[in-house]
Amino acid sequence: KKIGISKCNVVMIDTNEKFEVTGEYARYEEKDSTSFVTINMLLKQDMDGDTFFLTADTLFTYPDTSGKRILKTYHNTVFYKSDMQGACDSLMYHTKDSVIYMFKDPILWSDENQLTADSIHMTMKNGVLDKMFMHENAFIISKEDEVLFNQIKGRRMVGFFKDQELHKVDVFGNGLTVYYPREEDSTLIGVNKTECMNMTIRIDSNQIEKITFFEKPVAKLTPSDEMPSGGITLEGFIYRVGERPISPHDLFEKRRKKSGQ
Repeated sequence: KKIGISKCNVVMIDTNEKFEVTGEYARYEEKDSTSFVTINMLLKQDMDGDTFFLTADTLFTYPDTSGKRILKTYHNTVFYKSDMQGACDSLMYHTKDSVIYMFKDPILWSDENQLTADSIHMTMKNGVLDKMFMHENAFIISKEDEVLFNQIKGRRMVGFFKDQELHKVDVFGNGLTVYYPREEDSTLIGVNKTECMNMTIRIDSNQIEKITFFEKPVAKLTPSDEMPSGGITLEGFIYRVGERPISPHDLFEKRRKKSGQ
């Protein structure tokens, strides 16, 4: 039947796509070149000198119409790369064009930014994050200091990355921002909360540099001596830094916690 099954300390290597998968159980079907690996599954792929690590309960791989591989993971997916980390229930990765789709409670961390939405897909260029598309209930949180957080919220967002940092965000529908402007000497001016249908935010060194508002913006600046001690948080704010993997060795522990084991 041209079916291969391997058990215990399984290693599967794809030399064309430069990835390696390890686990405790694997099955390969030669007739359609499909395979899956489960139990302590870990994927490692070279991305232009960096390494992408991913774990989940189960990994499926199969070829697309051009012969390039598509990877799908199911349940408790967690991944790590030096410039980004993420978690979701299930994920799809197209090796042909380096597009990653994240489904069901996706969360992504890039530098100081935490990004969430109902679903997320991102594109890579030369092995690094290029663009990210956040669909429905998009929310970006970044630390301003130990107690204050800059926030961007909207129905949909498109994020643009440069030199591995988020440098521009387009917000489409129900746009909300909370940010903390400062003087040139870094003295806190206060907190600015703005509502607007659509907006474009430009970011430099993880600080909001400029916001362009479209369609009847409403803004309110509260001076620092009048704002709440913990600042302002938008509805739905949850800072989930405890779920963020800090190294490849942290992946299995984060997956176990995600599954409730």
